[in-house]
Amino acid sequence: MLLSTINGSQPQPLDLSVFINCHPDKTLSYFYNSEMRIRLSTWCEMKEWQQQNGSLDSCLHQWLRLLEDELGMGSDLLALKENDYLDHIGPYYYSSGNTRIYVEKCGDTEEMIPSSTFGHLNRLNQEPEIPKEMAKYNQPRKGARKTAAEPNNLLTDIRMCRQALEQSQRITEQIAFFHTLIAERQAILDDENLLPAEPDRCPQRPLQPEEPLPEPGVMSFAGNRARHKEYKELCNDYAHQLKTYLLRYREFEKSGERYKQLLVDWPHCHQQLRERCQQDISAAEEKLATALYILDLCRLTLERSSIHPDYHMPEILERFEHYLTTGRCDDLPSCMNIWEEETQWREIKASQERIENTIYFLQADLENSGAQASSLFEEAAAASELVLGRKLPLRLFAGR
Repeated sequence: MLLSTINGSQPQPLDLSVFINCHPDKTLSYFYNSEMRIRLSTWCEMKEWQQQNGSLDSCLHQWLRLLEDELGMGSDLLALKENDYLDHIGPYYYSSGNTRIYVEKCGDTEEMIPSSTFGHLNRLNQEPEIPKEMAKYNQPRKGARKTAAEPNNLLTDIRMCRQALEQSQRITEQIAFFHTLIAERQAILDDENLLPAEPDRCPQRPLQPEEPLPEPGVMSFAGNRARHKEYKELCNDYAHQLKTYLLRYREFEKSGERYKQLLVDWPHCHQQLRERCQQDISAAEEKLATALYILDLCRLTLERSSIHPDYHMPEILERFEHYLTTGRCDDLPSCMNIWEEETQWREIKASQERIENTIYFLQADLENSGAQASSLFEEAAAASELVLGRKLPLRLFAGR
């Protein structure tokens, strides 16, 4: 399912925030031909939230109406809450998307899917907006390449490069999403014999323990008594297992009845699902074409820029823009020179800190580590000579 692009393939229960902030139809569109899980405690929180902040137009109210009324979970959820013998109920079938829905009791440590995940998916599914400024920047010009001799032109180049890099990352993620959406919807269309998944396997009836036969003889009285006690414990355990089995079997029968009813309506539901998939594919292909155009626009922007590709990184371009706007330089070579000098000094500082930290830990035993410390001093002096073009006195490094 589409959630696998973010959360992996393992199904996880939905967080309360999903039911508060996300519309059911939009959310369930990411669960076509798959399963969705809800925690019982989340349903209880939904009921409490509805009582305190209830609104007939809210997403939460529509979720509760869908689950309790349309899918018929209402009485089953109450029974699950009051019954210690059941750990889950389902599947319930959302026929419009061929989605199986389970409600389960589980620990609080289990990871849940928040509403921010669906918010991110909704943003990926939006129509990409063509950046007008970048499109104008890439319009055919007289001459092969735009000059950036003036600071204003250079600032424009820098801003366009930064925008192209930011757009490329976002558009690339959208393109991957559209490809996944199209592939999943197409897989449903290609399966002409698609059917809803059957209910889970029928639970196994527990085996009744066999009553032990008494051993003859007076000396075997203690052994007979121990075996009788063990048999009694097995019977108690069997009674518990049998009750659990009967309740789970009843839930299995109910899910079977829901499945049979869905099969009756399936030809119509299947046709509706195919139509939705075709609509999703058509919309996604249009968005994909726009996204590919924007990506090509970003590529042209970077290629036509007067800035060398080695400096096509957001942090470097941001520093170039800072140099120009603060007056530290007024041309591209000066920006590159200042950046390279600052980079070298950062490397020297980092190397100096590593050496000083090492020496600090060696000071406790200078007599045994004197040769090693001397080697570090020489390394620092050599690094200074390599970067600065002159050798600093060793006392500067040994003075700590």
